[in-house]
Amino acid sequence: MKRKNGPPPAFFEYLQIRERISIQPAVDLLENKHRMAPLYALDVVNGFIQFAVSHKNCPDPTVPYVLLSGPIHTFYESVRNEPFFTELSTPLSLKWEELSLTGLAPEAFDIKTLTEQMLLQLQRDYGKQLSRSLQSWVFKGDRVPHNSIALTWSIGGYKAITETGRVRCASSAATQITATA
Repeated sequence: MKRKNGPPPAFFEYLQIRERISIQPAVDLLENKHRMAPLYALDVVNGFIQFAVSHKNCPDPTVPYVLLSGPIHTFYESVRNEPFFTELSTPLSLKWEELSLTGLAPEAFDIKTLTEQMLLQLQRDYGKQLSRSLQSWVFKGDRVPHNSIALTWSIGGYKAITETGRVRCASSAATQITATA
């Protein structure tokens, strides 16, 4: 079904979240701690909120999102224990669980497929309104200049995969989670 002209529905949810929370402390944190220019810091915060809204609305919560290196990851690392993260997580009913890719067998996850699925979902969710910090992930295709850092799930998705020991990719069979020493 083709959507009529105008922003996708996820964009409106993103705007509602932006109206309900104060992002200035998060922008200030990036400016002060990471020496980001004010407009760039604002774009990173907006990108993170878009990532979180898209993550929340993922049709299958057992399919993880791939957290790539770069400014979104820097921001996440800076705020995950700060009041801003709680303030953002509450209206989204989102509690992230993260699995570092360090120490996992390369075949444990089809990272390329998971990354492609996430990037397509971000494009569907925001279209031309996708933040520039997320566009740097999306529009470079196979040449995404970022490393995969971690997989993130909603709390319900993480619980489901830890109970079964399997994670799903929408276009491939379930994969057994295997950690290496």
